[in-house]
Amino acid sequence: MAIQKGDLARSTLSETIRKIYIKEGFKGFFRGIVPSFLGMIPYKGTGFLMYYSMKDKLKEHSPHLAHHKAFDFIFGSIAGLVSQLGKYISFCRKS
Repeated sequence: MAIQKGDLARSTLSETIRKIYIKEGFKGFFRGIVPSFLGMIPYKGTGFLMYYSMKDKLKEHSPHLAHHKAFDFIFGSIAGLVSQLGKYISFCRKS
Protein backbone atom coordinates (compact mmCIF):
# COMPACT_ATOMS: atom_id res chain seq x y z
CA MET A 1 0.00 0.00 0.00
CA ALA A 2 2.96 2.33 0.53
CA ILE A 3 3.96 2.18 -3.12
CA GLN A 4 0.42 2.46 -4.55
CA LYS A 5 0.80 1.05 -8.03
CA GLY A 6 -0.87 -1.61 -10.12
CA ASP A 7 -4.22 -3.18 -9.30
CA LEU A 8 -3.82 -2.48 -5.57
CA ALA A 9 -3.69 1.30 -6.03
CA ARG A 10 -5.96 3.37 -3.77
CA SER A 11 -7.30 0.34 -1.91
CA THR A 12 -8.29 0.18 1.72
CA LEU A 13 -6.56 -2.30 4.00
CA SER A 14 -9.49 -4.73 3.89
CA GLU A 15 -9.66 -4.53 0.08
CA THR A 16 -5.92 -5.13 -0.17
CA ILE A 17 -6.13 -8.18 2.10
CA ARG A 18 -9.00 -9.59 0.03
CA LYS A 19 -7.14 -8.97 -3.27
CA ILE A 20 -3.95 -10.60 -2.01
CA TYR A 21 -5.89 -13.64 -0.82
CA ILE A 22 -7.76 -13.95 -4.13
CA LYS A 23 -4.69 -13.41 -6.30
CA GLU A 24 -2.03 -15.32 -4.34
CA GLY A 25 -3.81 -17.35 -1.68
CA PHE A 26 -2.84 -17.63 1.97
CA LYS A 27 0.86 -17.94 1.06
CA GLY A 28 0.75 -14.44 -0.45
CA PHE A 29 0.67 -12.91 3.02
CA PHE A 30 4.06 -14.42 3.80
CA ARG A 31 5.89 -13.59 0.59
CA GLY A 32 9.17 -11.92 1.52
CA ILE A 33 9.20 -13.06 5.12
CA VAL A 34 12.49 -14.99 4.82
CA PRO A 35 14.54 -11.99 3.65
CA SER A 36 12.91 -9.91 6.39
CA PHE A 37 13.93 -12.41 9.05
CA LEU A 38 17.43 -12.68 7.62
CA GLY A 39 17.72 -8.89 7.73
CA MET A 40 16.81 -8.91 11.41
CA ILE A 41 19.81 -11.07 12.36
CA PRO A 42 22.51 -8.42 11.80
CA TYR A 43 20.21 -5.64 13.04
CA LYS A 44 19.40 -7.31 16.36
CA GLY A 45 22.92 -8.71 16.69
CA THR A 46 24.41 -5.24 16.36
CA GLY A 47 21.96 -3.84 18.88
CA PHE A 48 22.67 -6.50 21.50
CA LEU A 49 26.43 -6.23 20.93
CA MET A 50 26.37 -2.45 21.38
CA TYR A 51 24.10 -2.53 24.44
CA TYR A 52 26.00 -5.21 26.33
CA SER A 53 29.40 -3.75 25.39
CA MET A 54 28.42 -0.37 26.83
CA LYS A 55 26.84 -2.00 29.89
CA ASP A 56 30.01 -4.05 30.55
CA LYS A 57 32.22 -0.95 30.22
CA LEU A 58 30.02 0.90 32.72
CA LYS A 59 30.23 -2.01 35.17
CA GLU A 60 34.00 -2.00 34.74
CA HIS A 61 34.49 1.71 35.36
CA SER A 62 31.57 2.61 37.65
CA PRO A 63 29.95 -0.49 39.17
CA HIS A 64 27.75 1.62 41.47
CA LEU A 65 26.05 3.21 38.41
CA ALA A 66 25.44 -0.04 36.53
CA HIS A 67 22.06 -0.65 38.19
CA HIS A 68 20.45 2.67 37.29
CA LYS A 69 17.63 2.30 34.77
CA ALA A 70 18.61 5.59 33.10
CA PHE A 71 21.71 3.90 31.70
CA ASP A 72 19.60 1.04 30.33
CA PHE A 73 17.51 3.63 28.50
CA ILE A 74 20.54 5.55 27.21
CA PHE A 75 22.45 2.46 26.12
CA GLY A 76 19.35 0.95 24.52
CA SER A 77 18.74 4.17 22.61
CA ILE A 78 22.32 4.34 21.36
CA ALA A 79 22.30 0.65 20.42
CA GLY A 80 19.03 1.07 18.51
CA LEU A 81 20.33 4.14 16.70
CA VAL A 82 23.55 2.42 15.65
CA SER A 83 21.64 -0.69 14.53
CA GLN A 84 19.18 1.35 12.45
CA LEU A 85 21.95 3.43 10.88
CA GLY A 86 23.87 0.29 10.00
CA LYS A 87 20.80 -1.29 8.45
CA TYR A 88 19.93 1.81 6.41
CA ILE A 89 23.52 2.31 5.25
CA SER A 90 23.77 -1.32 4.09
CA PHE A 91 20.35 -1.00 2.39
CA CYS A 92 21.41 2.20 0.59
CA ARG A 93 24.57 0.54 -0.71
CA LYS A 94 22.52 -2.29 -2.24
CA SER A 95 20.09 0.07 -3.95
